[in-house]
Amino acid sequence: MKRVYVCGSFKFLSQIGDLENMLRREGIEFVVSKSLDVRGILGCLEKIDQADVVYVVNPGGYLGC
Repeated sequence: MKRVYVCGSFKFLSQIGDLENMLRREGIEFVVSKSLDVRGILGCLEKIDQADVVYVVNPGGYLGC
């Protein structure tokens, strides 16, 4: 089974939560970034490296400021 890593701006935690619920209902293995990893960007990059699929939640193409 494929493992999905879900990430995005904390501005969109509600949408990330909705996606988390959908993945859980479908029985898909996933990891969601909901808080800052104590290892910073390295922690995020490790999760990306361990995933088969990376899903970036960015409604409207939002990249952050």
